Amino acid sequence: MSALSESEILEFIRSKELIVEGLTPSHIQLGSIDLTLGNTVDVLSMPEDFVFDCSLDVKDFLHQHTKEVSIKDGYDLRPGEFVVGHSAEHIRMPKALNGIIVNRNSFARIGIDAGISQYINPGFEGNKIIVIKNNSPFTIKIKPGIRICSLILFRMGEESMREFSERHNTTKIVDFIKKQGSDSSFDLKDKKDVDTSLSDYMDMRIKEISEQ
Repeated sequence: MSALSESEILEFIRSKELIVEGLTPSHIQLGSIDLTLGNTVDVLSMPEDFVFDCSLDVKDFLHQHTKEVSIKDGYDLRPGEFVVGHSAEHIRMPKALNGIIVNRNSFARIGIDAGISQYINPGFEGNKIIVIKNNSPFTIKIKPGIRICSLILFRMGEESMREFSERHNTTKIVDFIKKQGSDSSFDLKDKKDVDTSLSDYMDMRIKEISEQ
Protein backbone atom coordinates (compact mmCIF):
# COMPACT_ATOMS: atom_id res chain seq x y z
CA MET A 1 0.00 0.00 0.00
CA SER A 2 1.56 3.30 -1.09
CA ALA A 3 0.47 6.93 -0.77
CA LEU A 4 -0.62 8.69 -3.96
CA SER A 5 1.45 11.51 -5.46
CA GLU A 6 -0.21 14.63 -6.82
CA SER A 7 -0.11 13.25 -10.39
CA GLU A 8 -1.81 10.02 -9.24
CA ILE A 9 -4.42 12.03 -7.32
CA LEU A 10 -5.13 14.10 -10.43
CA GLU A 11 -5.46 10.95 -12.55
CA PHE A 12 -8.01 9.45 -10.14
CA ILE A 13 -9.93 12.74 -10.25
CA ARG A 14 -9.69 12.98 -14.08
CA SER A 15 -11.11 9.44 -14.43
CA LYS A 16 -13.88 10.33 -11.92
CA GLU A 17 -12.93 7.34 -9.78
CA LEU A 18 -12.23 9.85 -7.00
CA ILE A 19 -14.57 12.82 -6.64
CA VAL A 20 -13.80 15.78 -4.37
CA GLU A 21 -16.49 18.39 -4.99
CA GLY A 22 -15.36 21.97 -4.31
CA LEU A 23 -11.65 21.18 -4.70
CA THR A 24 -9.36 23.91 -6.06
CA PRO A 25 -5.91 23.26 -7.64
CA SER A 26 -4.11 25.16 -4.87
CA HIS A 27 -5.34 22.60 -2.32
CA ILE A 28 -3.56 19.71 -4.05
CA GLN A 29 -0.20 19.22 -2.36
CA LEU A 30 2.73 16.98 -3.36
CA GLY A 31 1.16 13.91 -1.79
CA SER A 32 -2.11 15.03 -0.22
CA ILE A 33 -5.25 17.14 -0.55
CA ASP A 34 -5.98 20.01 1.84
CA LEU A 35 -9.57 19.89 3.12
CA THR A 36 -11.41 23.02 4.22
CA LEU A 37 -13.80 23.45 7.12
CA GLY A 38 -17.56 23.52 6.49
CA ASN A 39 -20.13 26.01 7.81
CA THR A 40 -21.18 24.22 11.00
CA VAL A 41 -19.78 22.27 13.95
CA ASP A 42 -21.45 19.87 16.36
CA VAL A 43 -21.01 20.77 20.03
CA LEU A 44 -21.62 18.15 22.73
CA SER A 45 -23.24 19.67 25.80
CA MET A 46 -22.92 17.79 29.12
CA PRO A 47 -22.89 18.66 32.84
CA GLU A 48 -19.33 18.77 34.20
CA ASP A 49 -19.96 15.83 36.55
CA PHE A 50 -21.60 13.69 33.85
CA VAL A 51 -20.30 10.12 33.46
CA PHE A 52 -20.59 8.74 29.93
CA ASP A 53 -21.25 4.98 29.76
CA CYS A 54 -19.75 3.66 26.51
CA SER A 55 -21.49 0.30 26.94
CA LEU A 56 -24.92 1.83 26.26
CA ASP A 57 -26.66 2.38 22.93
CA VAL A 58 -25.55 5.98 22.43
CA LYS A 59 -27.07 6.93 19.07
CA ASP A 60 -30.22 8.59 20.47
CA PHE A 61 -28.29 9.99 23.44
CA LEU A 62 -25.79 11.81 21.21
CA HIS A 63 -28.59 13.11 19.02
CA GLN A 64 -30.29 14.64 22.07
CA HIS A 65 -27.17 16.23 23.55
CA THR A 66 -25.44 17.47 20.40
CA LYS A 67 -26.14 20.94 19.05
CA GLU A 68 -25.30 22.02 15.51
CA VAL A 69 -23.76 25.51 15.59
CA SER A 70 -23.17 27.82 12.63
CA ILE A 71 -19.58 29.11 12.43
CA LYS A 72 -20.14 31.55 9.55
CA ASP A 73 -19.14 34.41 11.88
CA GLY A 74 -16.44 32.29 13.51
CA TYR A 75 -16.42 29.98 16.52
CA ASP A 76 -14.26 30.57 19.60
CA LEU A 77 -12.69 27.21 20.42
CA ARG A 78 -11.63 27.38 24.05
CA PRO A 79 -8.50 25.71 25.49
CA GLY A 80 -9.12 21.96 25.84
CA GLU A 81 -12.45 22.14 23.97
CA PHE A 82 -13.27 19.94 21.01
CA VAL A 83 -15.99 20.20 18.39
CA VAL A 84 -17.00 17.93 15.53
CA GLY A 85 -16.82 19.69 12.18
CA HIS A 86 -16.83 18.44 8.62
CA SER A 87 -15.09 19.10 5.35
CA ALA A 88 -16.70 21.60 3.00
CA GLU A 89 -15.72 19.18 0.22
CA HIS A 90 -18.03 16.29 -0.62
CA ILE A 91 -15.88 13.21 -1.18
CA ARG A 92 -16.56 9.97 -3.02
CA MET A 93 -13.83 7.37 -2.60
CA PRO A 94 -13.29 4.46 -4.98
CA LYS A 95 -13.14 0.95 -3.53
CA ALA A 96 -9.44 0.73 -4.44
CA LEU A 97 -8.39 3.65 -2.19
CA ASN A 98 -8.51 4.38 1.52
CA GLY A 99 -7.16 7.39 3.34
CA ILE A 100 -6.28 9.22 6.52
CA ILE A 101 -6.48 12.87 7.51
CA VAL A 102 -3.56 14.47 9.30
CA ASN A 103 -2.84 17.83 10.87
CA ARG A 104 -1.42 20.65 8.78
CA ASN A 105 1.86 21.79 10.31
CA SER A 106 0.83 25.45 10.36
CA PHE A 107 -2.22 24.81 12.54
CA ALA A 108 -0.52 22.17 14.68
CA ARG A 109 2.04 24.82 15.66
CA ILE A 110 -0.67 26.93 17.29
CA GLY A 111 -2.32 23.97 19.04
CA ILE A 112 -5.11 22.82 16.72
CA ASP A 113 -5.48 19.04 16.47
CA ALA A 114 -7.73 18.14 13.53
CA GLY A 115 -6.34 14.64 13.00
CA ILE A 116 -8.29 12.83 15.71
CA SER A 117 -10.94 11.30 13.43
CA GLN A 118 -8.45 10.04 10.88
CA TYR A 119 -9.56 7.09 8.79
CA ILE A 120 -11.57 7.16 5.55
CA ASN A 121 -12.85 3.82 4.30
CA PRO A 122 -12.75 2.74 0.65
CA GLY A 123 -16.09 3.57 -0.97
CA PHE A 124 -16.87 6.35 1.53
CA GLU A 125 -19.16 9.08 0.25
CA GLY A 126 -20.01 12.29 2.05
CA ASN A 127 -18.43 15.23 3.85
CA LYS A 128 -15.59 13.93 6.02
CA ILE A 129 -16.21 14.26 9.73
CA ILE A 130 -13.36 16.24 11.34
CA VAL A 131 -12.92 16.32 15.11
CA ILE A 132 -11.10 19.51 16.11
CA LYS A 133 -9.47 20.06 19.52
CA ASN A 134 -7.72 23.12 20.88
CA ASN A 135 -4.57 21.96 22.67
CA SER A 136 -3.26 25.49 23.20
CA PRO A 137 -3.62 27.63 26.37
CA PHE A 138 -5.54 30.33 24.44
CA THR A 139 -8.83 30.58 22.54
CA ILE A 140 -8.68 30.03 18.78
CA LYS A 141 -11.34 31.35 16.40
CA ILE A 142 -12.12 28.86 13.63
CA LYS A 143 -14.03 29.83 10.49
CA PRO A 144 -15.47 28.13 7.40
CA GLY A 145 -13.08 27.76 4.49
CA ILE A 146 -9.86 27.45 6.48
CA ARG A 147 -7.63 24.61 5.30
CA ILE A 148 -8.13 22.57 8.44
CA CYS A 149 -6.37 19.26 7.61
CA SER A 150 -4.72 17.20 4.86
CA LEU A 151 -6.09 14.04 3.27
CA ILE A 152 -3.51 11.38 2.34
CA LEU A 153 -4.74 8.67 -0.04
CA PHE A 154 -3.44 5.11 -0.30
CA ARG A 155 -3.81 2.60 -3.11
CA MET A 156 -4.90 -0.79 -1.75
CA GLY A 157 -3.69 -4.10 -3.16
CA GLU A 158 -7.19 -4.81 -4.48
CA GLU A 159 -10.68 -3.37 -4.17
CA SER A 160 -12.65 -4.00 -0.99
CA MET A 161 -15.20 -6.78 -1.44
CA ARG A 162 -17.91 -4.80 0.34
CA GLU A 163 -19.45 -1.41 -0.31
CA PHE A 164 -19.00 1.26 2.38
CA SER A 165 -22.68 0.88 3.31
CA GLU A 166 -22.09 -2.85 3.94
CA ARG A 167 -19.15 -2.44 6.33
CA HIS A 168 -21.21 -3.65 9.33
CA ASN A 169 -22.75 -6.51 7.35
CA THR A 170 -20.59 -9.61 7.85
CA THR A 171 -22.34 -11.86 5.32
CA LYS A 172 -19.66 -11.54 2.61
CA ILE A 173 -16.87 -11.88 5.19
CA VAL A 174 -18.40 -15.05 6.65
CA ASP A 175 -18.93 -16.52 3.17
CA PHE A 176 -15.30 -15.75 2.28
CA ILE A 177 -14.03 -17.36 5.50
CA LYS A 178 -16.11 -20.48 4.89
CA LYS A 179 -14.85 -20.79 1.32
CA GLN A 180 -11.29 -20.59 2.65
CA GLY A 181 -12.08 -23.40 5.09
CA SER A 182 -10.89 -21.35 8.05
CA ASP A 183 -14.15 -21.42 10.06
CA SER A 184 -12.39 -22.71 13.18
CA SER A 185 -10.20 -19.60 13.37
CA PHE A 186 -13.14 -17.23 13.88
CA ASP A 187 -16.14 -16.71 16.11
CA LEU A 188 -18.78 -16.37 13.39
CA LYS A 189 -21.61 -15.20 15.67
CA ASP A 190 -22.70 -11.70 14.64
CA LYS A 191 -22.40 -9.24 17.52
CA LYS A 192 -23.86 -5.77 17.96
CA ASP A 193 -21.78 -3.42 20.09
CA VAL A 194 -21.49 0.25 21.01
CA ASP A 195 -19.21 0.89 18.03
CA THR A 196 -22.05 -0.01 15.67
CA SER A 197 -24.34 2.44 17.46
CA LEU A 198 -21.74 5.22 17.21
CA SER A 199 -21.20 4.45 13.53
CA ASP A 200 -24.95 4.61 12.94
CA TYR A 201 -25.02 8.07 14.53
CA MET A 202 -22.05 9.21 12.44
CA ASP A 203 -23.68 7.88 9.26
CA MET A 204 -26.83 9.81 10.14
CA ARG A 205 -24.85 13.05 10.61
CA ILE A 206 -22.92 12.56 7.35
CA LYS A 207 -26.22 12.08 5.51
CA GLU A 208 -27.76 15.17 7.15
CA ILE A 209 -24.71 17.31 6.33
CA SER A 210 -24.67 16.12 2.71
CA GLU A 211 -28.32 17.11 2.31
CA GLN A 212 -27.80 20.66 3.61
